[in-house]
Amino acid sequence: SASSSNSIPEAQLDELARAVETEVVQPLKNRIKDLTAQVQALRQDALALEKRCSSAMPELTSANSHSPEDEEREAVELEATFRSGKTEDAFLRAMRMQTDAKHEDFLGRLCALVPEPDQWLCGDDVGTGESPLGMKAKMLLMLSLAKQLVAKRLDETVFLAKVEWIQELWLAFDFSDKDVEENAPKFCSQLVAELDQVHGDSGAGTEQALRKLKRSLQQAAKMMARD
Repeated sequence: SASSSNSIPEAQLDELARAVETEVVQPLKNRIKDLTAQVQALRQDALALEKRCSSAMPELTSANSHSPEDEEREAVELEATFRSGKTEDAFLRAMRMQTDAKHEDFLGRLCALVPEPDQWLCGDDVGTGESPLGMKAKMLLMLSLAKQLVAKRLDETVFLAKVEWIQELWLAFDFSDKDVEENAPKFCSQLVAELDQVHGDSGAGTEQALRKLKRSLQQAAKMMARD
């Protein structure tokens, strides 16, 4: 009959099914498996970093934990941790503490211990060529400093020092590093968004420094978006 003559042989149907399985279904399964592994790895990294931050900062149980005296004592402890060689731990703890600080600029205290941020961040000051801060710590520090610029009015000297630190951190930041590669585009956009909220109204110098930094970040964000 006509229907029999127009039907596809069973052998061809089997061959078509195998081709779909090989060329479409299996690659999709592999891709899903890869993406699932990447998501799990990112979750583990986030949990590990959160645990590290939490362990670096003791819980503040005193009702007067935000007094100037207590914050000064905590700042001195941070400086001692930094000088002992635990520089990344000190900065991670300072970032956590800064969110609740009422009187002290913990990040500013640590940054002030570094006379040449550009050399220090690259390890050139001690001749090792190894940065004392990992890429994740650099990423978090840039965001923390940017939030400080947004949160309150700073005098020009302090403002310019924080902008310089963000600039030097950015120059020492490798967004192709395996520890930050997945989140680098999102981070860059977030940092630009934070800086867009900053108004360098302490003087012409702050406006110029902020504009230069934002232009550098925006160019990098565009490059990553094209990739």
